[in-house]
Amino acid sequence: MIHIDVPKFTIFAVTLHIAKGLALIEENPYFERFVYSMLPGFLLLKQSLFSRFCVYFLILIVLFYIKKPTFAAVIGGSGFIMAIIFMCYRGMLIEKIELLRNPFSDPWNYGYGAIQSMYSIASGGIFGVGIGEGFAKYLVPNLKTDYVLSGIGQEIGIFGVVAILVILCVFFARGIEIALSAYDHRGLYLAIACSVRFIIPVFIHVGVTTNLLPAMGVSLPFVSYGGSSILWFFCYEGILLNISQLNRNN
Repeated sequence: MIHIDVPKFTIFAVTLHIAKGLALIEENPYFERFVYSMLPGFLLLKQSLFSRFCVYFLILIVLFYIKKPTFAAVIGGSGFIMAIIFMCYRGMLIEKIELLRNPFSDPWNYGYGAIQSMYSIASGGIFGVGIGEGFAKYLVPNLKTDYVLSGIGQEIGIFGVVAILVILCVFFARGIEIALSAYDHRGLYLAIACSVRFIIPVFIHVGVTTNLLPAMGVSLPFVSYGGSSILWFFCYEGILLNISQLNRNN
């Protein structure tokens, strides 16, 4: 039986829709197209998915920055979306910020994951304790998904973590290269959207495992466990390969 993760499917559809909307603005500049390209992302608010909406918000800001909007539009749009986020998730945001400042204030409950993640990375050192020899798998909650980088950091060290991040950054750089060589506006915005959608979870995941960001339940692309997550990231990469092939043919 095939299980489709509805939130991830929503992010996938919304990302493609934003890119298409911005391409339509480029071809036919009407303000209605601008609003039309933003609205589908607010479906994520109804599902109370804070992390998904943050990813959508960041993709939106990057794409509008690429399109070179006025400074007032960027500030106004960002402030409006941040106000919506705060109103919808006010209680959860305050709690997460307090735990981010001091996870040891609740070491056996909400702060447990962040504390164990930091201990695991610190104990790994530069080259780690050895593959399969780490104890993070027994202590860190959600190690296969939300904190997978802390387990990797303990077993193969900072050296291994940096190597994985470099590989992921190469994927992103290749996506931007495909976007810059796109033969039309749709290919440009679509390639940028897919590349940004790929790299944002990397930064969020690194921030969560090092306690620079609150826990958001964002998986590391192609590394974290989960079939639906890997499936959607393969879809993004497949779109990039398709755009690259069209660039060569044109």
